[in-house]
Amino acid sequence: MSIAEVDCEFITITEHDLDTLSELQRLSPLGLTPIFKHTDSTVLYRVPSILKFLARLHKEKGFAGLLSREEALVDQWVDIGCLELHPLVQKAVEELGSGYPEQSRAESYLREISKIVSVLEARFTQDYRFLVGYGPTIADLTIASCLTTGFWQIFKDYFSTGFPHTTRWLKDCSQRFDFANVQDA
Repeated sequence: MSIAEVDCEFITITEHDLDTLSELQRLSPLGLTPIFKHTDSTVLYRVPSILKFLARLHKEKGFAGLLSREEALVDQWVDIGCLELHPLVQKAVEELGSGYPEQSRAESYLREISKIVSVLEARFTQDYRFLVGYGPTIADLTIASCLTTGFWQIFKDYFSTGFPHTTRWLKDCSQRFDFANVQDA
């Protein structure tokens, strides 16, 4: 979905802004970011809620799933990506990129990531091109974005041999969602 299809504005804020600007404190009393304010006065924070809202604004496009079952699966994958996978990938990237990784901790992160990627691999082994349904959804966007940085920087050799179908899907997502500049970094 193009940002041009949604009437909103991106404003970069810092933690200092949250502490000092009363408007931001009113919008996000818990201090959670990012903050999204829609023209209908809907205020949301945190990426999963914002993604789900934006995808449902144009329900007919299927970005949040077309059927109730698909909507639930998309929600589940967005939550898994944001709450489980992203923190694991961040920790693994930090540990493996530190120059002095603690082997047991790095292996633990990779094992946990591999559990999630194994589920993806099973899905894509069956010739599915998308995580849910028959077109790209915010589930694909979320999971691919969680894996992209870690995958291309650190996990490429590890995952490409053990999870070839997920690797193909991730390359497709990288092109589809314009992640191409990340893999070249």
